[in-house]
Amino acid sequence: MPATAVLVRPEVAMGQLRPVPPEPPTPGPRPPGPGPVPVSPPPSAPKQATRFFGSVEIDMVRPVKAFDAILNAVVMELQRTNGAKVKLILEVEAEAPEGFSEADVGAVRDHARQLKFKAESTGFE
Repeated sequence: MPATAVLVRPEVAMGQLRPVPPEPPTPGPRPPGPGPVPVSPPPSAPKQATRFFGSVEIDMVRPVKAFDAILNAVVMELQRTNGAKVKLILEVEAEAPEGFSEADVGAVRDHARQLKFKAESTGFE
């Protein structure tokens, strides 16, 4: 008999041959060793974009043409997505080194009010 041989009782040996339920895996990294290689979960699909935002300066030489191009190239494309809610905000900024006349200030304020500009974000400085 070789020196590494071990004598056991048959009933003990048969008890060791019965299937033993596997232990639940412990969280964290596994030490290297024999056994099944853990399977990584499949990579998740990349998250789809859910929001677009952007701003652009309109060419004042041809503002209607520039605005029309933006509507057709960007806004209409965004509206094609089922359930998309598109909001378009026009921001106007003007500076006059010599200042605006009282007549211009009054006219612009009246027009802005009639065109429903938001009072809290409209004004002169």
